Amino acid sequence: MVVVIKDEQLSQKYGYSRFIVIDDETGEILDDSGGYRSKEGAYGAWNFRHKTKRGISKENKIKQWIKENKTFMTVALAKELYAEECDIKELMKEYNIVSEYTWGDIIEVWRKREV
Repeated sequence: MVVVIKDEQLSQKYGYSRFIVIDDETGEILDDSGGYRSKEGAYGAWNFRHKTKRGISKENKIKQWIKENKTFMTVALAKELYAEECDIKELMKEYNIVSEYTWGDIIEVWRKREV
C-alpha cells in the first residue's frame, strides 16, 4: 500500500515540511521528487502518474482489439444502431471472439476514436 510520510531530512534541508511517497509494507521510497509540500500534493502526483499510465495502456489495448476485430465491431454496432435485439456475449461466441474488456469499455474507446 502506498502512503505519504513527512521526510525529516528533506524538511530540515528546506526549512519546512516535505513529504515523500513510500510503500508501507517494504519501506521503499517510491517517489520523493525533492519532497512534496503537502500530503495531498504527494498523493495527487502519485495517483496522476500511475492511474493515467494504466488508463492509457488499457485504452491502447482496446484500440488494438477494435482494429483486430473490425468485422465483429461492424456487425455489433449495426445491430445496436438499428436497435435489434443483440446479446453481445452470444455474438462474440458466434464470431469466436474473446475479450478481457467489457462491452462498455470497448464502446467507450470506440466513441473517442478519431474521425
